[in-house]
Order: sequence, then structure tokens, then C-alpha cells
Amino acid sequence: MKFYKLCIPFLLSLSFIGCATPAKAPLSANSDPEATIHSASGLIEEATRKQYDRVAPTHFQRAVDYRNAAKEKFSKGSDSAKVLSDAAIALQAIEDVKRIGEENSVVLFSVLEARKFAMAAEAPKYQTQLFRAADRGLGNMGEKMETGSYKVDAKELADLEKQFSVAEIGARKILELGKVKTSIEKAASNGAKKKVPGVYQSALAKMSSAEQSIDIHPRNPAGYELALGDSKSSAQKLTEVLSIANSKSVTEEVAITIWTQGQQLEASKSALSQANIDSEKLRIETKDESDTALAAKDARLVRQSASIAT
Repeated sequence: MKFYKLCIPFLLSLSFIGCATPAKAPLSANSDPEATIHSASGLIEEATRKQYDRVAPTHFQRAVDYRNAAKEKFSKGSDSAKVLSDAAIALQAIEDVKRIGEENSVVLFSVLEARKFAMAAEAPKYQTQLFRAADRGLGNMGEKMETGSYKVDAKELADLEKQFSVAEIGARKILELGKVKTSIEKAASNGAKKKVPGVYQSALAKMSSAEQSIDIHPRNPAGYELALGDSKSSAQKLTEVLSIANSKSVTEEVAITIWTQGQQLEASKSALSQANIDSEKLRIETKDESDTALAAKDARLVRQSASIAT
């Protein structure tokens, strides 16, 4: 009984905290509810672009929740005062997000940059577990920043940046080489390892080279585009040579010879087609020049005739 009596004040204090109304931004009673909601939405989008949603996650979620509540009440035609009350909480929460984000933006600069590049490489889609793990770590750090209890830890920041970078590079490889890998795996399932082992190994080597180039230049496509192009061409060659080997029941050497002849024929056709295009273009340009010269000559004759008549 004594234990319960001791617990009552503690439970009451928790109840009071849980029911406390969140802080509100100052708003005039005559404020336009729709415009105020729109303003809150714009600030939420801006905070998201700056990634402050992860720097101050609790405040950010409060801003979103109360903005949504205000939108719902407005759509249902609720009293303007109730709509503005929720909107004011959302505005204050997002203002706190902005403040906390700006206070910690320098400390988190490298981490947020790494996260931005990871998102650009679609890491949330292609490296879901790695990205979410890093994002949880950033969110936990952000919660400490919200309460002012965070102490700068260089190693923790470096580890978090690395996690996002690893997710970025992994996603970039899938984004750039996903089709190549699928093509090579399909060829392997169709017997490439035995029927065209040389071409198969070459395709694997080209893909590995492209992966290494992405490792070195993950944020500079110019640094890996040559290796990427080689890898795509090699995978295409594997598919075509294997198709010849399977359809004609020939050795790898013969299949490569047939494929090479086909490539040469296509190149000749392409060159001939381009030559015809260039020839026709030259003919049209020559005709235009002739027509222009003839028109100029006619004009001179007309002027001369007019002069004689005068």
C-alpha cells in the first residue's frame, strides 16, 4: 500500500506532461487558416530538403502531425480557431526544427552530404537495409541534439558518413550495372560458362572493372562512364555470341567469327547509309547554292535592263 502511495505523485506528473499542450507560434485570430496551413507545408518541405527532418526528428514529426490535423479539420469545415490552433503548433514545431538544424548543420555537414548523395543514388530503394540503419543512427543523434545532450564524437560522425557512402556506392552499382549483371547471370543459366567461357569471363572482368571505377569515382560519372560502356558492350556481346553458339551448335571460336562478321556487316551498312545521307545533303546544298546564284544573276539582268531603258 505504501508503494502505491509513493507512485501516485509520479504517475500524476507523467499524466500532466503527456497532456500538456505543445508550444504554439503566435498567430492572429484573423489569420487565414488555409494560407497558414499552406505556409506550414512549405516550411516542412524546406526542412525536408535541408534534411533537418533527421536532425530534429521529434519536432519534425510533431510539425507534420499537427499540420495534417489542421488540414483535416479545415477540410471538414471545423471552427477556424481549432484549425489555427493546430496550425500554430505545427509552425512552432517546424521553427524549432529549423533552429536545431541550423545550430548543428556545421557539425553534420559531411554526414548530411553523404546522405544526400546516397538518396540521389536511390539507396533507399536499392540498399534499403544499409540506408535505414544509417538513417536510424542519424535520427538517434538528432534526438540528442533536440534535447541538447549531444556531445560531438568525431568517430561516430565519420562512421555514420561511411555508412551512407557505402549505401550510395552499392546503390550506384545496382543502378548503373543492374541490367549488365542480370544479362550475365541469364547467360550463365543458358550455358555460357561451358559454351562460350572466354566471352563469359571477359564480360565478368569488364563488369568488375566498372564496379571498381564506380568505387573510385562514385559521384563523377565521367570517371566511370568508359568502363561502364565497355561492360555494357561486353555483356551484349556475350548474349549475342551465346545465342549463335546455341542456335547453330558451333564452338565458341566459330560463334565469335560469325558474330564479328555480323558486326562488320552492320558497320558497313551503317557507313553506307551515312554516306548516302551525306551525299543527299551535299546535293541539296549544291542545288540551293545554284538556285541562289541563278536568282542573283536574274536580279542583275533586271537591273541592267532597267538601266538601259532609263
